[in-house]
Amino acid sequence: MKDSYARTWDALRELADFNSTRDWIRQVVHPPELPLLSTLPTLDGERMPLSPMLHARYEFCGRWEDADLGHTWLGNREMIRTARALRSKIRDRVRDWPTSRLARAMNRRTPIALFGVDAEELDETYLIWGKGRQAEPMVVAFSGHNERAFSSLLDLLEHCLNTG
Repeated sequence: MKDSYARTWDALRELADFNSTRDWIRQVVHPPELPLLSTLPTLDGERMPLSPMLHARYEFCGRWEDADLGHTWLGNREMIRTARALRSKIRDRVRDWPTSRLARAMNRRTPIALFGVDAEELDETYLIWGKGRQAEPMVVAFSGHNERAFSSLLDLLEHCLNTG
């Protein structure tokens, strides 16, 4: 059986190929940012180590425009800059949706990273590490008035491939 890195890499490739067959998706897959960083910046300035799935994602590509439902998955180096630019939007999201996974994670002071944005719809995707800071963070995507939660990046990728 393949490990999580290999399964994630395969799912990333499959999603890029799948998206390229859909004329309404305008994906742009940018090359990986080299040298590859070993950590991701969180909203509070901490750095979390790349998990096997996130390692596969950032080795596969850097910025990925229109990866999922109009969301651009950010390159590692642009995550903190984009989070700073969206600071008030993030505060509004937490204030307006106090029962969201994002708000609960912020209240628990759990590490959170901005993973992606939809600039047109002003929606975001986050990585949220759980108790014990498990290796694979949960992925939480906001789209309109919906919150979608996935146990891992691979879970999100499989969802994209199965519902596309």
